[in-house]
Amino acid sequence: MIPFHQRRSFGTGLRFELLLRVLLGVLALCSPAWAKMPLTPEAYQAAVEYFQQHAQPYDRQRFAAHHADPRWQAQRSLLLGTTLLNGDTQLDSARLLLQNALDTKPPLTAVSQRDASIRLGLLAEKQQQWDQAERHYRNAMAQGSDIACNYLGVLREHQQDYAGARAIYEACLPDRATPLLLLNLGTLYYNGLGVAQDRTQGAAYWQRSFAAFPYDPDTNYNLGIYQQQIRHDEPQARYHLAFAAQLGDREAERKLQSEPLLDKDASGQFAAELQHLDRGQFNLLLDNRIFNLSRQTRIHGETDAAGVTLDHCPDAAGLCVSGTLTADDMAKYLRLALAIYYVDDVLPLQKVDLAELLPHETTAVSLPSSLLKISRAKNNLYSFRITPTQPNNSPNPRIPSPPATPGEP
Repeated sequence: MIPFHQRRSFGTGLRFELLLRVLLGVLALCSPAWAKMPLTPEAYQAAVEYFQQHAQPYDRQRFAAHHADPRWQAQRSLLLGTTLLNGDTQLDSARLLLQNALDTKPPLTAVSQRDASIRLGLLAEKQQQWDQAERHYRNAMAQGSDIACNYLGVLREHQQDYAGARAIYEACLPDRATPLLLLNLGTLYYNGLGVAQDRTQGAAYWQRSFAAFPYDPDTNYNLGIYQQQIRHDEPQARYHLAFAAQLGDREAERKLQSEPLLDKDASGQFAAELQHLDRGQFNLLLDNRIFNLSRQTRIHGETDAAGVTLDHCPDAAGLCVSGTLTADDMAKYLRLALAIYYVDDVLPLQKVDLAELLPHETTAVSLPSSLLKISRAKNNLYSFRITPTQPNNSPNPRIPSPPATPGEP
């Protein structure tokens, strides 16, 4: 499934949601839009009903707003077909709608055309129509899609043609080397699938994938196992497995809680990656961690459902948490903040005793390479910040990276 950035809801309440569902149902029955679709009225109505129940609120709003606009027919088909495919339902209708999205004039944007081609490939692959899937992926590649290279290689892997998959992945290097492609190519080398086994080369591709996008749990888990089992570098193994665990990998979490990794600690390394940056770079790295590690795919500065904001500090390099933060919620948000700032948050959590700190109006605790400051307002709402204790003010700071994997190309 093609990854998308989480779309923000525009505060739609229950009342608006109900009105929107009624409106979409009326449109499905009364609008002549289905007449321009390659579906029967019954199939079109079924697609719209599923869409109104399962699509994102933002997409439902767009669909309702443009139901009568003939220039939006292609986009309507793409929205409906994508939702059906994502739900693994009404797949024949999904295929007809996605193809209609490509064939309709005026055409989709170039990005949406690539998206529709890839989704048609995924649908054909789901139905084991290998030739059709390859045709759609190659169409997307011809339209400029980099991720289609990876999908085409994965198609070969599903057919157990590992040598063919490797050839496709390597033909896409270097210009179309997406993080996922590098992860998959490294896995072929590491396991000796379609190529002579070379674990050093496989891990080198994983390292390149990590450098391009550090927030993939599979990449981090693989590098953690490599560092532990092949290089016997347990601190570096804990670094990657802590990343994987914070990204939701339960197996990585179990390995962190067992010997020999239990006594290691990578929190200082994660803190150092923030500590030696100027403020702009600090904010950028912290924003990426907030988005990828909060487990809410939250945009920085966005207030959550409880009215709490977690963001980089406005007046200094640091992580600030504020809003309607009560004493009862402090443990939850402190743990979240430490997971973002330190990733490997076991040691920092052990240094904080909230029962001792919360009664004071202002209190501070020294953490590894940082200072935690908690403040209580007169209305008994709290805020806190984590700031580096020794910022580096050198003119050209660089983000520290994990030790390079031997043999990295």
